[in-house]
Amino acid sequence: MSRSNLLILRLSVVILLAIALPVYPGSIFENSSGSSSSSSSSSSYSESNNSSWLGGPYKTEVNIVDSRVKFRPYVFKPDDFEGWMKLYRRSLAFAQFETWISTGTLSRQGRVLTSGAAIGQLRFEVGQTILPFDLIPFFENEFPSQFIFQALIKQGVLSKDGQIAGASKVNQATFNETTFAYLADDINKMKLSLASQALENALKNSLYDLLLSRMQVLSVTRQEDTHYESRRGNFFEAIADSFAGNLMGRVFYPQRIETDIHEIAWVSHLYVPSYYDFYRFGLNDYVYANGQKALLLNGRRDLTKINGTSLTDSQRTPQVTAISVAVERKILPPYFRFDGETAWGLLGRYDRFSTQGESIHFGSLGVKAGSISNSSSFSSGAGITLRQAQQNLYLGYHLGFGFEWYIINPISFETSVMMMAQPDLFRTGFSWSNTLANAGLNFHVGQYQAGVGYGYVGGASATIGSGPYFKVSAEF
Repeated sequence: MSRSNLLILRLSVVILLAIALPVYPGSIFENSSGSSSSSSSSSSYSESNNSSWLGGPYKTEVNIVDSRVKFRPYVFKPDDFEGWMKLYRRSLAFAQFETWISTGTLSRQGRVLTSGAAIGQLRFEVGQTILPFDLIPFFENEFPSQFIFQALIKQGVLSKDGQIAGASKVNQATFNETTFAYLADDINKMKLSLASQALENALKNSLYDLLLSRMQVLSVTRQEDTHYESRRGNFFEAIADSFAGNLMGRVFYPQRIETDIHEIAWVSHLYVPSYYDFYRFGLNDYVYANGQKALLLNGRRDLTKINGTSLTDSQRTPQVTAISVAVERKILPPYFRFDGETAWGLLGRYDRFSTQGESIHFGSLGVKAGSISNSSSFSSGAGITLRQAQQNLYLGYHLGFGFEWYIINPISFETSVMMMAQPDLFRTGFSWSNTLANAGLNFHVGQYQAGVGYGYVGGASATIGSGPYFKVSAEF
């Protein structure tokens, strides 16, 4: 049937139904704009199809009628193994690093002690501090993706053209992992030349999972059925309306059955550093010491920092001065293994706001918790605050947070906010409250720092003062 004849047939059906049925609210011949609704689940979902040119709501239900993992013949290429090779190169780098520590070429902090810290064309100077990742460029040149591809061919896991040995005999309708159990046996016979047998076994299991994932696809078959939902309240009119709507639905919304094929991605959760006891991070002696930033391999578990800050608002009359002195103790957990972890600490702080003839003093003790990595640190804290004003003492609390970004030696960016207050137990609000905030740059010279930036001091309902601040700090 030609396209023009099919169009004439569809128009004829619409005209005949228009003559046979009256137009009424909720009818399929009414130009309705009813609301749509949708729902979803793991096996089916539905949606309303308010096509204005048809004039009524059509509900489409989608059901998953079949879902299965199927086998597919796959021709492997060297690039398919690049993800796994990154894990292998990292493992070799960590193994070499561990060897250098055991032979005295490196200290446990990664400092080069002898001129023997060289591998291929990659050489490190005495006194330089390195990490295992600094060795990876050598292994990238020595072990391209072609390495494991050829090793699998030599072991008989792959044919020369990249196909799995014995895969041609597999039933392509289904996938059964036990069919390929012989691959695991062949892979386990390979030698990866790692001192850690546990890591070598984990890499072999990951390689086996990679081979299986490439030979699997997820086949999902969906069935779409569209039904007309009448809006007529009268029983007989609703039957006639539904009959006409469904008749049109069969013409314009026929049942559809579609099958989608999805590849199954290979994802490895193998974390190479967890297999090496030497890979534990601690605090650096001070920021930017030993060629690192905030953290150091096998570094310190605690660090004390003392800082003093002075802010002056000369634009106000009388002039406002704010002075702060703080002592902070950073403490890491006993097994701080990774480059970025939770830390906690203690804080003692003294603040004074003063104008001509009047001063307010604050003394605070509290605890802090947050995270620290080699590039930044964040902390939040809380504690008690004692406020003295006009010879009167008030007990309150404080809340605060701080963030420091170690940009590049010798510069870091720092910002912090601290609120001190005493709640009023007899009414909504505070008996008193004060806020301190600042943001600026720190310049590091050894264990000492000098900082400049802009600060703010606020009261319960007004600004006390704001302006540039100067800061000096020391870490030990």
